[in-house]
Amino acid sequence: KTAEITNEVFNINSTPFPPAQALIEVFGYSRGMDLYSLMESEIKEAVAAREKAEEANHAKSMFVAMMSHELKTPLTAIKGYGQILTDPKNSISMLKVNEIAEQIVNNSNNLQEIIESVLRFSQLETGKYSTETSQIALNSFIEKFVSSFVKRNNLSENHLSVVSPNESASLNIDISALHHILQN
Repeated sequence: KTAEITNEVFNINSTPFPPAQALIEVFGYSRGMDLYSLMESEIKEAVAAREKAEEANHAKSMFVAMMSHELKTPLTAIKGYGQILTDPKNSISMLKVNEIAEQIVNNSNNLQEIIESVLRFSQLETGKYSTETSQIALNSFIEKFVSSFVKRNNLSENHLSVVSPNESASLNIDISALHHILQN
């Protein structure tokens, strides 16, 4: 009978909690209610821990799916450009070869940034991330970013309008973190 009571009491799927009557019959009213309260508390904690673990598992799955997509995109571009360059049937001008090589470098840089972002995220999670600030000229940074953005997205300068601040404006900032924020 004790095994039956134990199985019934520790079934956290019971709705809402196992009956206290079985504990009262075995241990008496006072001790039975104390045990019931303790088990009720333990059951609530176990359910909460299970729900938290399920949420963490879902978040991990979402992260892995997102990272898979983020990594595959530049890898696919690099592979495709490499196949174009190595296909003996293609007769490509040197100008086109240079454009393709530039795209390979850009996609390789994007891939490297993604991997560095994952490492940075890991450092944030473990509390080991530290910022490295430096002073940058804001206009120069904006010009470089816009130029890179235009090239990366195959846009013409006519599609993008940027109003830059005063020539002497500068920022003291973690440039790596700023690049990451702007590219994502």
